[in-house]
Amino acid sequence: SLEELSLCGNAFTALPDAIGHLPHLQALHLDNNPQLKTLPAAIGELHHLKKLTLSHSQLESLPATFAALQALEILDLSHGKFTSFPEEIGKLPGLRSLDFSCNNLCEFPQSILALSKLVKLDLGYTQIASLPPGIAQLQNLDTLSLGGNQITEFPPESGALENNLRYLDVSGNPLRSLPESFLKKSLRRTCWADDDPQLKIIGFSPET
Repeated sequence: SLEELSLCGNAFTALPDAIGHLPHLQALHLDNNPQLKTLPAAIGELHHLKKLTLSHSQLESLPATFAALQALEILDLSHGKFTSFPEEIGKLPGLRSLDFSCNNLCEFPQSILALSKLVKLDLGYTQIASLPPGIAQLQNLDTLSLGGNQITEFPPESGALENNLRYLDVSGNPLRSLPESFLKKSLRRTCWADDDPQLKIIGFSPET
């Protein structure tokens, strides 16, 4: 019974419905299929799928059945053709890592705020200009990548992310300030045994 399948670097324009006949599949890699435009509804039958990587495709949307992938923990849809965030992703409460970088979003997707287990979130190069106050709900974030956007400031509420945040990339944004708690944590001196390590901030230097 197949648990991992890699179909990277092919010329698929679509996937066969037979993909749904792999009930034990836990990881599916479909990166670098530059002609792939759709996913079959049958993908929703992969109830044990934990990891799905689909970077560098022509995907613009996901089938409604995608929301049935309730075991999914890692999802990579970077470098696609999405111009809006698929609502189906917001219905995957177990998601821990989401890479949606290099898609044209323009605004932060509210449905991401329902993904309370997220540890890693990459929305780099998606043209977003602001962050919602509700981003504070993503209390488990360890890594937040927002490089190459149009963000000028973080909402004050986002300071609540400081507890678990270890890595923040804001390079290439016209950012004027960051929450004080982030800056303090980035300057903290820590030893190897420290339970509360430093926050590494890429692309922002506070004016002294």
